[in-house]
Amino acid sequence: MTSENKTYDILSVEDYTDKNGEVKSRFTRVGVAFDNKDGNGQSLIIPAGISLSGRITTKLRTSKEDAE
Repeated sequence: MTSENKTYDILSVEDYTDKNGEVKSRFTRVGVAFDNKDGNGQSLIIPAGISLSGRITTKLRTSKEDAE
């Protein structure tokens, strides 16, 4: 168990092909996740009206500016 409370962004991942023909990924933030107090899992908060399908990932938020 850790005393540090980590925040993660929940991201929807969409692959696309750029003008050079290279496949890249575009990330759209769709929610937030927090480590559970017992250190065994996460709690996710996804706003009403968000519909998810396909590839979803979480990434550790590194600064408050990343959330904006």
